[in-house]
Amino acid sequence: MRYIAWIVTIPFALLLLSFAISNREAVTLGLWPLPFRIDAPLYLVALLPLLLGVLIGGLVLWFGRFATGLRMRRLETRLASTQKDLEGLKARQRPGVPASTANRNGDPARPALPAAGQR
Repeated sequence: MRYIAWIVTIPFALLLLSFAISNREAVTLGLWPLPFRIDAPLYLVALLPLLLGVLIGGLVLWFGRFATGLRMRRLETRLASTQKDLEGLKARQRPGVPASTANRNGDPARPALPAAGQR
């Protein structure tokens, strides 16, 4: 997988480098309601928004992974607790007796529930 990323990245980087070398002419940038004007090379005008888009997309992915990681850690903790409870239940169950009948036989580890009329 790492090689595929390099196979895609290297030609793309060479293409961007060629674009930057070929387009060094200065252009004037202005934003209509503001009186400011900036002279900048054309390659910066084209590549800077691309770079900003990559950075913003990376931040969005990073925050998404952070939230997913938190959720996964909570679920792993919950799973470990559930597995511990299951092991405890298996340890209390007598061998060869299903869990549903163990309480009827007077298992001291499992107290009997009061009957419907008793409370």
